Amino acid sequence: MRRSAAPRRRSSTADASAADAEASAALLDRLAAAGPAALDDEPLDFAPTAFAAAAVCRACAGSARRLEAVAACARASDWAEAAAFEPREDVAAQRVALYAALGRYGAAEALADAAGPSLRVLRCGAAHAGAAKDAPPAPYLRGVLDRVGAARAGSRRRRRDAAQVVTECLRACRRYARRARRGGGGGDAAALADVADFAAAAPAAAAVGLPGLRAPLLRSDGGAAAVEALLALGRRGDALDVLDGMRTRRPGYPRAAEPAFAAVLRDLALDGAAGHAFEDVFLAMANDGLAPTSASLDALLAAPGHPVHVSIVQRLFNQHGARPSVDLFLENVLGFHLENGDDDEARRAAYVLDQLWPLDGDDAPLSRDALAAAFEERGSAFF
Repeated sequence: MRRSAAPRRRSSTADASAADAEASAALLDRLAAAGPAALDDEPLDFAPTAFAAAAVCRACAGSARRLEAVAACARASDWAEAAAFEPREDVAAQRVALYAALGRYGAAEALADAAGPSLRVLRCGAAHAGAAKDAPPAPYLRGVLDRVGAARAGSRRRRRDAAQVVTECLRACRRYARRARRGGGGGDAAALADVADFAAAAPAAAAVGLPGLRAPLLRSDGGAAAVEALLALGRRGDALDVLDGMRTRRPGYPRAAEPAFAAVLRDLALDGAAGHAFEDVFLAMANDGLAPTSASLDALLAAPGHPVHVSIVQRLFNQHGARPSVDLFLENVLGFHLENGDDDEARRAAYVLDQLWPLDGDDAPLSRDALAAAFEERGSAFF
């Protein structure tokens, strides 16, 4: 990577020079063609236009959140900071998002304060927090919620935008918890416990309103994110308490929707729970007037080879017409039993596969001959 000179600082009111505007346009073309990785060999030695600065930070924030081209994104972050504009919401929002995605929470907080703060800036930061594995997000997220009441927003949009900030904070906890559960890092036990404490406390606080906004700010998707984060962090009791709050409609709590139940199903699948535990969840959904969709069935199939997969999938298809993702069914049900030599379960899975996606139909994932060949390769027969 070539070392580039610090870009010139300029105010938001100054017109970009012709050379800076041309360099900004060329950079955006390269970014569109190759993504943030193109910045590795790019001499970032000019003052970007406001549009270019926001666009680069937006692209790099998304890339860093997916843990892609992180070094190039960090370099872009340094460049944007050195070429800082006077506080301006559109540029500040994307820069805060990039800082948060990289785990630079101190810089994100400082810039958010310089920008007002505004609910847009706070939302962008929270939406990209929790990605950096060595930077636990809970202290930053608490600061975000503390700033919500003082943020600028039009009266008609204030509550909606504040609720979205709360939702993004809980999604950040889920993002961090998922990575920790997959073994992708997540700090020490104290850091994980701090994230779990935030995810457990935030829904109740948001349900009654935050300082400066005494109105319910907890949404169903935020509650579902909290449930999944807590389950992934081993706090099942707290997760079920959040779900119970939504199911019983505690003051300020939204109605529970399918994603919250799907999070419980996924956790049960990953933990290898007994079949009756899944049935209890589907019964609770039915009592709440919720019919399962592919989201619930995909959660059920999160871990391969559970003995209740075939029977539950078949029953829910017959009752509700719900089908899981075909690739997931092929891999975690049919493929698993074939690979493990469980011929009887594999034939049951093949029979259900033919029910879900008729092998003679136009949307069949594979032909009848291909399925028979897969059985023959393993010394078995598909009847």
